[in-house]
Amino acid sequence: MKMRFILLPLTLTLLATFATVYAGDKPPPQDKRWLQSAHQLGLGAIDAGKIAGRRSKLPAVDKAAKKIVEDDQALDDELKTLAKDMGVRLADTPSAQMQSQLQYVSSKSGGKFDKAWTRMMLETELKAANKTQQEIAKGESEKIKRIAKKALPAINLQIDMLQYAKSKFRKPTSTPLGK
Repeated sequence: MKMRFILLPLTLTLLATFATVYAGDKPPPQDKRWLQSAHQLGLGAIDAGKIAGRRSKLPAVDKAAKKIVEDDQALDDELKTLAKDMGVRLADTPSAQMQSQLQYVSSKSGGKFDKAWTRMMLETELKAANKTQQEIAKGESEKIKRIAKKALPAINLQIDMLQYAKSKFRKPTSTPLGK
């Protein structure tokens, strides 16, 4: 009888410890949503960057596309590892909306392609920056927040590069007569 009283608390303690350790690996909802969203936005950005690498006629767009592919592939590798460790399921493809946007942009050529691609990617990267800032501010998982903090400067650099590329599309608003 004494053995039962000793084993019961020991068993309950072991179960509680296991449950705490296991539950600690599952990210809270905010963190899980960011992890999944960052991955899916990244998949779309990588695909878009590869398309621009083949189709762009503007060096600033080509340079931004290469940087996006490089940065987002590195980030996605980290996201996939962390998601696997935390038991978070990630999508295999970009969102349906991103796929539709990629199809639309891919139907363009020349300067129209560059403009449409830059506009789409600027919107995508601004969305990624906003979600990443929210994760940093409101996230609970330190592991996920650490990746978000690491990703934000790269996202901001991509935004700067896209804004620079966009500036190359502007035409002069007025030209002095005779010049």
